[in-house]
Amino acid sequence: MRQALTRTSLAAVLAVAANPAAAQGEDEPQITWRINMIDVADGGLDRWQEIIVNHLLPAYETAGLEPPQLHRGVDSEEWDMMIIHEEHGGMESLDEAIAADIATVSAAMVEREGSQEAVDALFAELQTLEVKYETTVTQPR
Repeated sequence: MRQALTRTSLAAVLAVAANPAAAQGEDEPQITWRINMIDVADGGLDRWQEIIVNHLLPAYETAGLEPPQLHRGVDSEEWDMMIIHEEHGGMESLDEAIAADIATVSAAMVEREGSQEAVDALFAELQTLEVKYETTVTQPR
């Protein structure tokens, strides 16, 4: 079953890669994927995932935004996790979109956690758990 799903997924990815217009119409706004790759400290992965899954991702939903996808870096010795954000509007509006999302999600986290101090403590803890962090951006051709 897993092999069938993998083959089907691979076929879909290859079809989109070969014909990106099939995935996105010409009159639709450009989609950009922002991928954050994270190397988590030894022994810290469970706590890191707990913070992301129980605090950050629900804040996206509270804010009315589509939460990013969370992926484990299973074939990478360098990266433990990837967070994939789908940004609408293309490269020319990426900085503004990211800033707006951060402000909206931050406000939702304060609402959910009860105070700015609680949110700051969660992000401070995430920073201690993250050994290395890198961001890349990609778009269909």
